[in-house]
Amino acid sequence: MRDLFTPEKGLQWDTPITGEDRELWIGMMEELVLAEKVSFERRIRPEGKTISFWVVAFFDGSDVAFAACLYFRWETESGAVFVKLACAKARVTPLRGISTPRSELNGAVLMQRLNWSLVQALEETPPDKVLIGGDSETALASREKACGALGEYAGNRVGETWDLQQKMETITQVGIDGKGEWYHLPSKENCADRPSRTDSRVEDIREGTEWQDGKPYLILPFCLLYTSPSPRDLSTSRMPS
Repeated sequence: MRDLFTPEKGLQWDTPITGEDRELWIGMMEELVLAEKVSFERRIRPEGKTISFWVVAFFDGSDVAFAACLYFRWETESGAVFVKLACAKARVTPLRGISTPRSELNGAVLMQRLNWSLVQALEETPPDKVLIGGDSETALASREKACGALGEYAGNRVGETWDLQQKMETITQVGIDGKGEWYHLPSKENCADRPSRTDSRVEDIREGTEWQDGKPYLILPFCLLYTSPSPRDLSTSRMPS
């Protein structure tokens, strides 16, 4: 919808869509009409007693959209790990005034706002740990900037991520891992990569997919969570404090 109103196309509200744009819309409508029912399990906590509860949050951004998604990670007494999508949100980028780094930073802000809303809802039973990850080195480095000043655009957004994180730590005593450090991970391991792209299909979000159940590494012990291509300690992925 956004791309239809670029200055280059010059379309009005009642102008018929033609060419590649028309084929794209027809294909999208066909997919939605022919798609079978997609179900999301209401229960996102395993049965029985659990010994740990984490929130794992991801953010991402591109030229077309920025997004965030949060997963619950439970470990039971038997040692089994249960991971489910808790919530997600995506926003289309504006036509002007934004670059990929800015879009990624907006994704980080969106993720932190979701985090804050979720932690408030879980105030009576807060998670033991909150892990935050993204594939934007620019956004991560901006949060760790120790000298000089950021521009107004980046400064306001970086400041909001820190403010919301402080609120989470103060009000709920939730453990933000590494005293507020966020982790860098490859794009292919970033769960928020899915909603920031335009090539996703209905099959990508069905039951049993990585979108609903998280990436396979999320069931691994903390020190082996990110495997690309071999297990390694997360400490090697930390941005300098």
